[in-house]
Amino acid sequence: MRQGSWTRLLLAVTLLAVVAPSADAQTYYVVVSGIGGDPTYTQRFTQWGDMVVDAAHSRWGVPDSDIAYLGEHPDSDAKMRGPATKLRLTAALQALAASMAGVDRLV
Repeated sequence: MRQGSWTRLLLAVTLLAVVAPSADAQTYYVVVSGIGGDPTYTQRFTQWGDMVVDAAHSRWGVPDSDIAYLGEHPDSDAKMRGPATKLRLTAALQALAASMAGVDRLV
């Protein structure tokens, strides 16, 4: 898939997450920047993950505590909470699930 197609797909998924939010609902984000295999792809995936996290903060006012951002190189990106492994993803989902109420959304 071309870069423009991935960007449009990412934006569409993000927009769907915020359409018609309930006034009482809190939105939680899980962002996983996958393994690129090649430095170019790794950098691109990280940039896209950073864009989603930045939009969650600046556009929708989502606090850090409601965002779990995992990636290939968490030591090189201060926004990431840890590596994108099955163990860390499971732990992040469990932690967010414990914080969520019935009307909340997970993106």
